[in-house]
Amino acid sequence: MGVNGATTNVAYYIPADESDDRYIAHLSFIVGYGTSGKPWQFADNAALTNGVRIFYVSDQGEIDLHDGIRTNQDMLRLDFAPVPTSWEVRDVNATNDYGYFISMDLTKVMPPYGIKLDAGSSQRLNIVIRDDATNADSFNCIAYGFDRFE
Repeated sequence: MGVNGATTNVAYYIPADESDDRYIAHLSFIVGYGTSGKPWQFADNAALTNGVRIFYVSDQGEIDLHDGIRTNQDMLRLDFAPVPTSWEVRDVNATNDYGYFISMDLTKVMPPYGIKLDAGSSQRLNIVIRDDATNADSFNCIAYGFDRFE
């Protein structure tokens, strides 16, 4: 997701399944960013202006999980655990590069199984890049969950 979404926003999303209800329970992010651990590093040495937006589309409209991720600290706050599981680490992409891992537990937002996307609907979970995030050496996300079939 280390793309330039400044002029045209870039959306990544998980759609609802055609025949099964889909539950998204966790989002696992990794961000790698050069040789200095500055709080805004993935945003090219300044906080993003519009940031990254994480939201889902339900039958009632768009529901924001976070609409203003502009710095590394904003990303780190996505970890809802009482004892944080997010860590800044070294050597992510190359020797001495900084980076961090974040596990966003969506079961804390929508208990007990996370965000439900109804079968056959237009519901989806979105991550939209609204600025230039190309300074990130790595910026990706893996979603975990399950499809409930009948």
